[in-house]
Amino acid sequence: MRDAPGLGFAYCVELGMLPGTSGLEGYLFAGFGVEFDLMRRGERVTSVRSRMLGEHNVQNVVGVGALLIETGLVDAAEFAAGIEAFLGVRRRLELKTTLSRVPLYEEFGSSRAKLLAGIRAVRDQFPDRKLYVVFEPHTFSFRNRGALEWYDDLFADVDDVSVFAPPSHGAGTHDQLTQAEIVERIASTGTTVRAVDDKEQLRRALEPIVAPDSVILVETSGNIGGSVPYLVEWLENAR
Repeated sequence: MRDAPGLGFAYCVELGMLPGTSGLEGYLFAGFGVEFDLMRRGERVTSVRSRMLGEHNVQNVVGVGALLIETGLVDAAEFAAGIEAFLGVRRRLELKTTLSRVPLYEEFGSSRAKLLAGIRAVRDQFPDRKLYVVFEPHTFSFRNRGALEWYDDLFADVDDVSVFAPPSHGAGTHDQLTQAEIVERIASTGTTVRAVDDKEQLRRALEPIVAPDSVILVETSGNIGGSVPYLVEWLENAR
């Protein structure tokens, strides 16, 4: 992070502190969160533990820490304690399971950038687990024929994708893709993919393949047929 004009500070995660950590220098993946040192011009300000996954969230924490600590609104210890206690934002890589050995995260995947950031965050956090994505192309961009090429690399770092049908609202306002077209395009990349129509069919598809070394990421800006609480109940009872 560069110096902020008028405030005169430069905070960052110490680069090279943990070389070789899944390709991301400066912070450590710890269980269901991350740990890193918040640095100011080469000097350690405080150690931070966060339950929010992803490099983008680390960047957000660094920025907030720079502002709050430098302006004296909180001290370093108060900031670190607050971040550690903060559970994150609802539906923003929100961990929905508490007891299951298979974690399930819900991400408000309303755009290509958000979906890719969510996948990267979960993959970086759990590099040795199989990543199963449940995807609902809910926003117009995901179901517009002009964005069909997005699916050529959208799930490149995913082991398995289950695709719900695009919703019908607003379908007449643009050239809408069908569920079959989306599935076919993803399948053409070599990624394992299937079409699912409801939460029961989704569970039947996942039940024989999801193992303790798996992680599930639900990507949608909609309700995805009530699948999230349904899957959480299944996973928690199967522990």
